[in-house]
Amino acid sequence: MAQETGDIIVTARRVEERLQDVPISMTVFDQHQLDDRNVNSGNDLALYTPSLSANSRFGTDNASFAIRGFSQESRTTASVGIYFADVVAPRGGTASIGSGDGAGPGSFFDLQNVQVLKGPQGTLFGRNTTGGAVLLVPRKPSDLFEGYVEGSIGNYDLRRLQAVVNTPLGDQARLRIGVDRQIRDGFLKNISGIGPGDFGDLDYWALRASLVVDLTPSIENYTIASYLHSRTNGQIPQVTVCNSAVFPQGAPICDQIARRQGQDKFAVQSAIDDPLSLMRQWQAINTTTWQLNDQITIKNIASYSQFYNRIRSDFFGVDAIVPASQTNPRTGAVVAGGALTGAHGAFNTSFTPPNGSLADQENFTEELQVQGRAMEGKLDWQVGAYMERSDPLGDNTVYAATRLICEDRFAFQCTNFPGGTGSLTIQKFRASFHNHALYGQASYRLSDQWNVTGGLRYTWDTSRAQAINAQYLFPAGAAPTGRCANPTLRPPGNPPITSITQCLDRPVQKSNAPTWLLGLDYTPSDNILIYGKYARGYRQGSVNPLAAGGFTTYEPEKVDAYEIGMKASWHGAAPGNLNIAGFYNDLSNQQIALGLTSSPARGSAPPNNAIVNIGQSRLQGVEVEAGIGPIAGLRLDASYAYIDAKLRSTVTPTFPPESPYDGFIPINPGQPAPYTPKNKLSLTGTYTLPVPERFGTMSVAATYSYVDEQVIFSTNYGTLPSYDLLNLNLNWRQVAGSPVDLSLFATNITNERYAVAVNDMETSGGFVSLQYGQPRMYGLRLRVAFGS
Repeated sequence: MAQETGDIIVTARRVEERLQDVPISMTVFDQHQLDDRNVNSGNDLALYTPSLSANSRFGTDNASFAIRGFSQESRTTASVGIYFADVVAPRGGTASIGSGDGAGPGSFFDLQNVQVLKGPQGTLFGRNTTGGAVLLVPRKPSDLFEGYVEGSIGNYDLRRLQAVVNTPLGDQARLRIGVDRQIRDGFLKNISGIGPGDFGDLDYWALRASLVVDLTPSIENYTIASYLHSRTNGQIPQVTVCNSAVFPQGAPICDQIARRQGQDKFAVQSAIDDPLSLMRQWQAINTTTWQLNDQITIKNIASYSQFYNRIRSDFFGVDAIVPASQTNPRTGAVVAGGALTGAHGAFNTSFTPPNGSLADQENFTEELQVQGRAMEGKLDWQVGAYMERSDPLGDNTVYAATRLICEDRFAFQCTNFPGGTGSLTIQKFRASFHNHALYGQASYRLSDQWNVTGGLRYTWDTSRAQAINAQYLFPAGAAPTGRCANPTLRPPGNPPITSITQCLDRPVQKSNAPTWLLGLDYTPSDNILIYGKYARGYRQGSVNPLAAGGFTTYEPEKVDAYEIGMKASWHGAAPGNLNIAGFYNDLSNQQIALGLTSSPARGSAPPNNAIVNIGQSRLQGVEVEAGIGPIAGLRLDASYAYIDAKLRSTVTPTFPPESPYDGFIPINPGQPAPYTPKNKLSLTGTYTLPVPERFGTMSVAATYSYVDEQVIFSTNYGTLPSYDLLNLNLNWRQVAGSPVDLSLFATNITNERYAVAVNDMETSGGFVSLQYGQPRMYGLRLRVAFGS
């Protein structure tokens, strides 16, 4: 944990303040603490942060976050905003999560700190979110010549190089340039003989340049340019359960599990010969700060970014080899494998076309802030305006094959897995998001000890899309036939299409709402803060162009959030800190992924899903963070979160008369919120060895983390079992008085196999597959500093 006894400066309220003085439940890590915990991804950050979870079902490169039970269903906007240098992460513009809106590779180097804010961020921050915000604060150029070069080596052939140089450019300018390059073999060993030998690898470049120019003594211009390129094999889950009663792939999947017996416990099996996860992002951020006088500061924050993503992926990990023959357990009929005998078939794979994209989006944000003080320093206030535009640069296209064996899906050269009926879904879409807001917030000191805060914001959001969603079937001995996945776009009966353009839809969703904050805090001394607050949170409605049957848009959701908390720190013989927060959230009009079904009366349309506003949830719990130095050289830190987050009730959706769907897969009230473990614990002990100062500073640290079981999404995608991990670090800073730091690190030292995502398709696809977190990782890190 990050709350040390010294003054930690944070920007949770868009101004620099002591952490101790901010009436917000938040966790802060500086760069040293991130390095000591080997935080390289959003998954790593979530492990050490109470109430924070990461959804890495679509890979760890771009995991989305959940806080206090507020998660992000597929095809919705983020419930937890991620900000770099006060600018929200670029949207990917796709109709599913896992592309954009995240903290990609290379996000966690050369930072001042990371701040995790819990609870609705609906008054001060750029984009309205119901769950919270993660702030990545980069190191700002200083007026000193300094820097470092750092290299890391480790198992799985880890190679990492970081280099940063900071230099003044005369009296009015400062420049800071950094690079982070990392490669590592994958820990998931592919034993199928098809495709690469491993998955879960790393291979990225992250570049960053920052320039500060003092235009006048009162005007500062701060520019950051960054670039990221990541190309890997992606990740693939391991099939762990099979159901041979599900025809046609159930029995071959059981054979797949048998083929893995005796192999490495992280062995996986791929049916894709050329998987790919490619991400490119570049961004420019410009912040101009004008200190108008001692009372008023004007700040303008503008950014432009482009995000590109391309995939060839198997999200389920099925490698079913076609048998010479198998018996249909329902009918008793024997089905021959024929010419496909011995062929490898996946359950579902998603490919972007050659040189195509899953995401190709440009993003522009503009924010104007005016901050000030009045009434002899008793009143702190700020007002502002925010604008965000995210628009497509091209078509985003994916070909998803289900229960098919394809020689060339882009040329429609596919065949059904023997005994079954598969489909090839072509989704071609563009989505744009335009967001505008006006806001204001003020804090008034009623006395030296009492302070009241109020904030108000009004937000206007518009989402638009043009989307094609066509589905092709491959009857034996005949040409493929196409239909619209959304039959409402076609004449009655949904006759076969002659072109995918016949499935074009253009949904639009507009929403607007006020959000607010009321808070009261009491400071009996400089080192104790007691606070309470009530906030209204809001998450925008949007378009769901790949849904069907009258559900291609959904409305915003809102939350009434209540929180009380205390922050305390103390010095003396056993310095330490204690932070406690209790919260209660009432989430209504909740956006839930609903599985849709169709009866013969409606034409027996293919199953689909949609985001529908049918839920109301109660999310409550308590968070505790504490640290103490009981004896000289020893520091003990702990964090714990208990969250009781449940779906309270649902309403039956209204199906439009023209909809091909008239039923849905029930979601039972009382089920836990997705990606929300009830209990989460982290314990860290750090001991600084009593060695002479001339030898440098040596410390050893151990961290134990426990994460309770958690369900995945509102629909039945399964439950992740609980797990616990143990990490160790040995740090020797300023070795023998030199500018050299040496670290030995080991994560998951017991080599526990734990799941971070699950696909429970036992009754519909004949299998359950688990995506695993990293096994034991160890290595050595050497840093050489130079300059001042």
